[in-house]
Amino acid sequence: MGVEIRLAVAADAPAIGEVFARAFANDPVTSWVTPDPMRRVRLLRRLNTLIAHYEGIPHGATYVAGDGTEVVGAAIWQPPGRHPVTASSIPFSLRAGRAIGRDIPRMISAGRAAAAARARNGGWYLQLLGVDPRAQNTGIGSALVREQLRIIDDQRSPATLETTVENLPFYRHLGFEPVGEIVIGRGAPLEYSLLRPES
Repeated sequence: MGVEIRLAVAADAPAIGEVFARAFANDPVTSWVTPDPMRRVRLLRRLNTLIAHYEGIPHGATYVAGDGTEVVGAAIWQPPGRHPVTASSIPFSLRAGRAIGRDIPRMISAGRAAAAARARNGGWYLQLLGVDPRAQNTGIGSALVREQLRIIDDQRSPATLETTVENLPFYRHLGFEPVGEIVIGRGAPLEYSLLRPES
């Protein structure tokens, strides 16, 4: 069976959290935030389920890729002018704080650095994109991003994201270009702010 891209529904949140936990298990930034690999996977699963449930799916720009039996990839977009965590997100903030625990200072550093870059660029924001490692390099990630890019292009809006150097070729292929470096903190990997100009 082929992979279908569709808008996520509330029931997809746990599956999205699971996919992101596997996709980001060895990510340079998440490895810096949470050095312990076992704890990192648990944290990623809980935190990304919360993000999908509270901050992604309710805003109508979260997509999942499924093969009919399971979710194998997901993308969470935030519309222009909306910070991923708002004052209306008290339940999210409380639960996320408990999930992050002792890694809160590093998580805050990463979040602040990303937010500063996002404020400079504007437009739609690709908050998270992840594909199960077993399904990577099959075109699923590109398909997930392109699903929303069609809408973004119709709106003549820019799009922005942050990523590490390993992913630059992937995003360049989709029309994004680096517009700045993001320094998170001492010992953290360098990130890049990427922008896809309005068409």
